[in-house]
Amino acid sequence: MSAIFGRVAGRSGCRTHRHGLCGNAAIIRQDRIEYRVFDRLRCAFDIPELMTAFTKGLAKERRKLEHQNGTADIDRLGR
Repeated sequence: MSAIFGRVAGRSGCRTHRHGLCGNAAIIRQDRIEYRVFDRLRCAFDIPELMTAFTKGLAKERRKLEHQNGTADIDRLGR
């Protein structure tokens, strides 16, 4: 994959496939990507306390981004 896109909420795939430039039609769900990333991080960290702190920090950032995105959507609709 040269790049990923998210045309369908929670799913990603090759950006150039949409334009017929790549034969990779694979689509992957966000939860599968996150599972793979966290699984590798667990192996790399191999320290439960560090993984817990990282997971909590990531969840906090995701909530913040979701709030910002929701606020942006509300602002856009209010125009």
